[in-house]
Amino acid sequence: MRIAIVTESFLPTLNGVTTSVCRVLDCLAAAGGHDVLVICPSPAPTHYLGFRVTTVPTVTLRAFRVGLPTRRLEQILRDFAPDVVHAASPFGLGARGLAAARNLGIPTVAIYQTDMPSYVAQHGGPVGPLAHRASWTWVRHLHSLADLTLAPSSAAITELAAHGVPRVALWGRGVDTATYSPELRRSPQVAQLRSRLAPNGEVIVGYVGRLAPEKELHRLAEIADLPGISIALVGEGPSRDEIAALLPRAHFLGRQEG
Repeated sequence: MRIAIVTESFLPTLNGVTTSVCRVLDCLAAAGGHDVLVICPSPAPTHYLGFRVTTVPTVTLRAFRVGLPTRRLEQILRDFAPDVVHAASPFGLGARGLAAARNLGIPTVAIYQTDMPSYVAQHGGPVGPLAHRASWTWVRHLHSLADLTLAPSSAAITELAAHGVPRVALWGRGVDTATYSPELRRSPQVAQLRSRLAPNGEVIVGYVGRLAPEKELHRLAEIADLPGISIALVGEGPSRDEIAALLPRAHFLGRQEG
């Protein structure tokens, strides 16, 4: 099958969307017999597991690289002639990809992963509520362009349906039991890290992701002073200094991979 993946984020940027797209590519490569084209913001590697990567121009907004939804996207899809277009967490670039695919008569699947309306509301200041409603109008429009929208949970499906998004189905998540095997608890590296984070056998409460306002990391302050608790945060982001001041006893491990 020929598959075009239009994604709002890709390597070298690390986030949930990038990780999900990479796992899809991993599975397609392992299955064999597929020809895949990734369309993403620049800069990016030219290939991933032998699949070609094509970039579009970008602008930077709040430290995010945002791909510009230019008309060139439709020409890229026309030249590649995919059997299906997979739009990963579409909002700007992905919306243009869905529209271009509809113009070309190509079936589409859209992945709902990022709660963009809530993100916009939190960063909208005084116009946050208005921005929230406008964002849902946009989300409903762009997902109506897709032949199928896949959501990660029943709660997300319910929320999308409540906002009038049609043709939604569940795309459940799993656990990578090789990368996250319980056997790793016995490794020397884990033992060394645990001795540093919880020298007295504390329960470690961990967070992995961007340190940003929409993650609501201030909620960790409610448990920060409980006895027997150690808080560890993996990641970087614009809220690091603020969260460090709020959680002076927490362990900040920075950006980690693998």
